Amino acid sequence: MNDFQLMQTYAGARLGQLTARVAEDERGSATAEQIVMIAAAAVGAAAVGVIIWQKMTDGANSIQTPAP
Repeated sequence: MNDFQLMQTYAGARLGQLTARVAEDERGSATAEQIVMIAAAAVGAAAVGVIIWQKMTDGANSIQTPAP
């Protein structure tokens, strides 16, 4: 076995080990799901905040004030 074949076998084994670890390792999956849920809640809260702000601004602008 020459050096090239040895390095090719080693790289293939390391790549196989890495893909197996990524596919089967579930550590941190709960954290990732929580991050996605928190991000979705934050986006929803921001959207509701923008809608409320626009309604308040429109309501305030529609108040008639008498001119002296």
